Amino acid sequence: MSLSLFLSNNTCVSLYNLFKLLTQSRICVSNINSTVYLQTLNINFPTIIFFNKNIELMKKDFLSDLNNLRDAGVVFYTPEEAATQVNLVWDYVHDWWNSKKVQNSVSIFCNKYTKR
Repeated sequence: MSLSLFLSNNTCVSLYNLFKLLTQSRICVSNINSTVYLQTLNINFPTIIFFNKNIELMKKDFLSDLNNLRDAGVVFYTPEEAATQVNLVWDYVHDWWNSKKVQNSVSIFCNKYTKR
């Protein structure tokens, strides 16, 4: 199933199907504060997250943790910023994702928010 088909049908994807889609993907872009980005970060899959921090309800400590991911180029607060990052890292996703800065930020975040 293509991502565009998934989005146009508003189909709910099981965790199995998410992982199947990831095997056909270079990077995951998550645009909602949900478990998808927690799952992809937890399995250390290249992920870019964007959402409007002024709309989403977040505690200050969580927002601080997101800002650490933002500093590493993983979290963005506009779709334009996220798209710029996707274009920037597209040809070397694994080099970017495996950089010390990204891996350290993801590890700290996952140790706090996921069952790693």
